[in-house]
Amino acid sequence: MDVHLLGPIEASLDGRPIALGPGKQRAVLAMLALECGRTVSADRLAEGLWGERAPPSAPKMIQLYVSHLRRLLGGDGAEILTRGRGYELRMADGAVDVLRFEQLLEKARPREALALWRGEALADVADEPFAAAEIRRLDELRVRAAEQAIEADLEAGLHGAVIGELDALVAAHPLREKLHAQRMLALYRSGRQSEALEAYAGARSGLVDQIGVEPGPELRRLQEAVLAQDPALELAAPPDSAEPPAPARPPPRRAAQFLAVAALLFLAGLTAFGVSRVLEPDRLARIDENHVGLIDPGDGRITEQFPVGREPGAMVAGAGSLWVANTQNGTVSRIDRDPDQVVPIDVRGEPTGLAFGAGSLWVADGEAGRLAQVDPGSNRVVDHVDVGNSARAVAAAFGAL
Repeated sequence: MDVHLLGPIEASLDGRPIALGPGKQRAVLAMLALECGRTVSADRLAEGLWGERAPPSAPKMIQLYVSHLRRLLGGDGAEILTRGRGYELRMADGAVDVLRFEQLLEKARPREALALWRGEALADVADEPFAAAEIRRLDELRVRAAEQAIEADLEAGLHGAVIGELDALVAAHPLREKLHAQRMLALYRSGRQSEALEAYAGARSGLVDQIGVEPGPELRRLQEAVLAQDPALELAAPPDSAEPPAPARPPPRRAAQFLAVAALLFLAGLTAFGVSRVLEPDRLARIDENHVGLIDPGDGRITEQFPVGREPGAMVAGAGSLWVANTQNGTVSRIDRDPDQVVPIDVRGEPTGLAFGAGSLWVADGEAGRLAQVDPGSNRVVDHVDVGNSARAVAAAFGAL
């Protein structure tokens, strides 16, 4: 049993969705799930549903909602207990996506945490009185996770890959100076000094016009460093070695394993790979649900696993990465050897097929009958091509690549 709040409220059992009923009932589940393992009083539930104008029937209505939820969830890894004049939801650790998101942030795994999001938090109960404060809190954590993930990418030299992501984040959060600074640095390291200075001018204009303040010290120092072409802005070079360069060697074993698995998946045309279990235990006892496993082609041992989205399906290799379509949350996961740096790409719709060609990733949307073109440099959808709802049309379009 899983409960998903980072998007429209959903509950699923073994991957199958559960009909949760009307909005107020879904809101009760959300309030209990946000406090999973702790008692929520009936008065607090009433206030969360009706604010200060709870009707006289509020206690009875809450009892009714809880009774219905018990029938829907009880006995399948979730239960709602009565605690005095309140209720407690009990579920397995990690079964509520909000709590799992917060745990991953504490473990400094921001990309994996961001992959849990399916849209705006609590999207279908956003108008309920309890939701506004919780949505603000979760949105703040989401932006903070994005900043942490981009900071790690910049330190790894992936400045070109994060510019598109930063463009979208800055547009959504124009007063967030950390994002402006990261965008300036990414542009500068990509050889786009003039655009980095334009980014500073845009940031300053927004801050002055909207809240009447000048940029803070970090942004001002960064502008000065960009103008001076300060060498400190570049990535630190590895220390010089006194030893002569080693002769060329074959790729490291782990890289060879990764590419071998990617090639195998592409050639075999698999639609799902190791999302539930494997036959032979080894370094990892199994591959967790909604993960892709890295298997040593020599002896069949599981050496690593990578978190992806819900119900991974089609896969393809390209641009040195493995791409995985996640059919249930409208994303494609880009895997590039580091489990903590799996990049989720929002392609919307229902990604049912993947191909790589002409320098782009092409994603078949089985729902809308079109192809989405993803630029590997920015990890963003840059175009759509209508191909109709026919599987033959999609196959023909992929074959042309």
